[in-house]
Amino acid sequence: MDKKYLKLIIALSLAVAGSSCSSSDQPQQPDQDTAAVAPEDQPAEEVDAPFSYKKDTIERKFKTITVTMNVDFAKDGNEKLVKNINEYINKELGNHYKKEITDTKEVLAFYANYQLDKMREVWEEGANFTYDIRVLFSHETENYVSYTSSFFEYTGGAHGIAGNDGATFRKSDGQQLTWDMFNTQGNEFKQILKEGIKGYFEDAIGHKIKSDEDFKSYLLDIKDVNNLPLPSAKPYINKKGLVIHYGQYEIAPYASGQPEFVMPLANARKILKEPGFLF
Repeated sequence: MDKKYLKLIIALSLAVAGSSCSSSDQPQQPDQDTAAVAPEDQPAEEVDAPFSYKKDTIERKFKTITVTMNVDFAKDGNEKLVKNINEYINKELGNHYKKEITDTKEVLAFYANYQLDKMREVWEEGANFTYDIRVLFSHETENYVSYTSSFFEYTGGAHGIAGNDGATFRKSDGQQLTWDMFNTQGNEFKQILKEGIKGYFEDAIGHKIKSDEDFKSYLLDIKDVNNLPLPSAKPYINKKGLVIHYGQYEIAPYASGQPEFVMPLANARKILKEPGFLF
């Protein structure tokens, strides 16, 4: 194996070791199909515009298969905001629930059963299968509400599949923040994108990447590092800035994880189109 990728794999493995799921360490479960739903109304941070969410959790088990879901459904606030947030949650869960979301427990039961049935189709006796998804409220300001989403799935093989992203919604009309709201064709943004992703790899390997050719060697099928493609995931705002996130295999090998960086909001405002998104 190339020493560069060996070092990268080691660095990224150490970074995620504390939070990664490992199905092989799970004890075997007796035959059962249990559900535990614990809804709880949670007030969001105190801001001028009212918004609240409803926390729901469900778990389904069958032998050594475990499906867990934790979701913060939008409850009160601007009608369009609540509708769009819950539609986003539905898409993150799989976009198979076709009715209007009114009974959140019903929604989670539907998706938990769906995932459990899907995993049982490929399950073999003694195999530890895991599916865990969390779509959670992150924070809010007077102008927007942000969510984060993460999942981990293991159904055998050398490793599981993981994903992380997020979404930010304007309170006034529920509009989700998208790349269309930014000027992404200018050199300023392209250089910010390049330096941000390069910084992700530099943090992992512990030293500077000295040339474009060296940088390119960490990526997959990228011909021009000065013109990186936009991520498939929409941008979103966390408490530190604008998050730019790539999924597994999107621009880099599996060993590289999910490349991302946070752009300071001051820089993000410079490339925001008008009329734009207030943050």
